[in-house]
Amino acid sequence: MKKTYLTYVTGLFILMSLVSATTLSGEKLSPEHKVNINLEDSKIQLTGTKIDGDHTSFAKLTGGELVIDNTEIRGGSFTMDLGSINNKDSKARFEIKKVTKLPVMRTDQGDIKFTHKIEGELTMKGQTKTISFDASVNMLNGKVAASSEAFRIDKDTSLKVDLVTD
Repeated sequence: MKKTYLTYVTGLFILMSLVSATTLSGEKLSPEHKVNINLEDSKIQLTGTKIDGDHTSFAKLTGGELVIDNTEIRGGSFTMDLGSINNKDSKARFEIKKVTKLPVMRTDQGDIKFTHKIEGELTMKGQTKTISFDASVNMLNGKVAASSEAFRIDKDTSLKVDLVTD
């Protein structure tokens, strides 16, 4: 009796594991999933250096998503409208190609400064450039917040990224 019960429980456990690991079509489910970037709460700040000084404006995010697993960003992209910053071609896109976890670095106050290096391709003004920047990435209850300090994308322009997911 005990042997039959143990066999039944083991078989049920294996069956439940197989069902939870596959969809009805038989495809394996990935631990990675996409989360939308919150377009209202996220900010992309652009600072351009000109002869008369620095000019700062905010690009309007028009879309975006991050690919995450339970603990890390794996990829993603976002699009933005540069509007008055660039009158000719106002659309820009950043696609994450690689995310690397950084060793813990602390500020003088003991706070963790940056947690990840984000590398990707920025297409702006019809040109694609490979850029990378350090960011603080926090994940809580399936939501992601990523923030960088301003970093240069060319000799006249710097970018600061603050993204939050829905």
